[in-house]
Amino acid sequence: VYMIVMLSGPDKRIGFSKDVKKFLNKELKNCNSLVAIAASDCAKKNDDYFNGTDMALGVKGMFNQLDVNIKEYYLLDYRNSLDEMIDIINKSDIIHLMGGDPFKQLEVLRKIDCKKLFKNKILIGVSAGSMNMAIKGYYSSDKDYPKTWFYNGIGLVDITIDPHFDINNLEWVNENKKYSYIHEIVGLPNESAIIIDDNNSINYIGEYYVFCDGEIK
Repeated sequence: VYMIVMLSGPDKRIGFSKDVKKFLNKELKNCNSLVAIAASDCAKKNDDYFNGTDMALGVKGMFNQLDVNIKEYYLLDYRNSLDEMIDIINKSDIIHLMGGDPFKQLEVLRKIDCKKLFKNKILIGVSAGSMNMAIKGYYSSDKDYPKTWFYNGIGLVDITIDPHFDINNLEWVNENKKYSYIHEIVGLPNESAIIIDDNNSINYIGEYYVFCDGEIK
């Protein structure tokens, strides 16, 4: 992959944070096409997340806010055939792994050879999409799945994130400390990002918290 951007959760109404915008404006200058891979098995939800609504910018709205020149937008989900998916990914400069249910997204991603197809692409994940990029994904219990566990992601990065992280939520902090004995976890607040370039150097935008062996680094 040419570059990986792991986002936690941009503001649905406002879009990317100022620092993330600045970075993306610079890096996406020569990109003409973007494919978003959904994380739900509800067609309407995927279409709304992609196209935007009165309440949210959607994928198109967020990227249209940037000072870049993306002309083609595609959405992939369970409705697409394998051939369609491969064809659309091949002609896209940016792969955007959307937020939502990581396991619904993995069902789509596991149909393709991600390592091969995502080569030389800019890969941008949001929330579930960022979680799924990892060798080991980490699901922190919530109303959708009331248990916490590690699972196998698509294995593009060795960084396990916990998105929407709030350092002031003591229960959350303690849970991550507990699970960090199994595997290192990066708590990533909503405005933050992790960037991995093609030399594998890692840079951060905003705050982040590394949990390892029961400690916060």
